[in-house]
Amino acid sequence: MRNLFIAVLVVLGVAGLVLVAETEAGSLTVYNNQGVITTAATAVADGPVAGIVPGIAQAIKISANVPSTLKVDLSATQIAWDMPNAGTYQTRAIDMILTSSEGGPKYITIAGADKLANGTVKLDTLYTLKPTDELGVPSDYVAAATFNKTHELKNNKTSVWNKIVVPTGTSAGNFSDDFTVTFSQTL
Repeated sequence: MRNLFIAVLVVLGVAGLVLVAETEAGSLTVYNNQGVITTAATAVADGPVAGIVPGIAQAIKISANVPSTLKVDLSATQIAWDMPNAGTYQTRAIDMILTSSEGGPKYITIAGADKLANGTVKLDTLYTLKPTDELGVPSDYVAAATFNKTHELKNNKTSVWNKIVVPTGTSAGNFSDDFTVTFSQTL
């Protein structure tokens, strides 16, 4: 009788494994930490495995794809000066906010910055980066050509400052320059 009881338990245990293994594949319900259903993430069950044999190990794989993201918000993509008089002018031109799913260092690479030009006439053009929440005007400007490099951002909220020098006697006209900015992060 004892052998029969053990045999019945083994058969019930195998039937239980087969029932669990035959759960349907497809989307799973995802809950947040408070136990509320969320759509911020998704989970999918892969196809069922039928006929699991007792005593043989079955591998179960669980994986998560957490993409690395670097989001950049810019307050502007163009600086347009209007100066009726000669002089030296500076402004906090573009505010940048960088957010990331990773904690690694963030970089901005400047390529092609040059003096503002109208034909052969060029204006001294300088740039610097400064944390957005720091008060006052910066004193560490560099010439546009020197600004062409990769800068590590020490703060997730950083501003591009622009300074131009318009000498007395400069002919009226539109002065411009275009350059490329690339954002990156070390993971």
